[in-house]
Amino acid sequence: MGTLVVVTRVITWGADLRRSIWCAVGLAVGITLLLLLASTGLMHHETTRDPILADPMWAGILIGVGSTGWAYLQISTTRRDTGFRHDRLPSLLAVAVVASTAIHLALMCTWPLIIGDRAAPDSVIATLLSDPRSFGLVASFILALQCFATCTVLGLVRLRIPVVLVAVLGLLVLLGVGAWQGVSILENPASTRPLAVWAGLAVVGYGAMVLTAARLGPGATSTSKT
Repeated sequence: MGTLVVVTRVITWGADLRRSIWCAVGLAVGITLLLLLASTGLMHHETTRDPILADPMWAGILIGVGSTGWAYLQISTTRRDTGFRHDRLPSLLAVAVVASTAIHLALMCTWPLIIGDRAAPDSVIATLLSDPRSFGLVASFILALQCFATCTVLGLVRLRIPVVLVAVLGLLVLLGVGAWQGVSILENPASTRPLAVWAGLAVVGYGAMVLTAARLGPGATSTSKT
């Protein structure tokens, strides 16, 4: 009788980092294209048929939902670790989330040009490239959302029912808060208080993400099914 041999492909830390970065690139390009499409007048609300405008409201919804979605794009059903490696996961996420934030910020540098005079001259989105407070606020907002979203994803991949329920609830809360605060941030002038709040949340979220990843503990080498 023949022997069944299961072949697995070892996925390196670097390969996982590249995958995370490509997820960020695809997401950032996708939401930028949605903003650009809205600027053409071709997007409409499904029920009212009113046009969706490329304004701070639409931009805020896109960046809020998009920042939350980055962690969920990394879930893989073809891998035994569900897309989140057991080996050196904290260091991977610590680097990947910063890279993802930088990628989103780089694409957002084109948003003031797309939105144009639909934004108030002193709003965060209009002053993104001219006011360090605006840039720092948006960076902190994106980083915080991505970190907290990653925490909820790590809860999901544990496959424990109570944790999964909390993770799903966390996702719904993050989507709502992300869209709401994204709009509030982009359409208002930059100020020190929201910058301090979101910078603090980014630090807390970053630490929570790394600690949550560490609690998964070292395990078998990350592999993909073949």
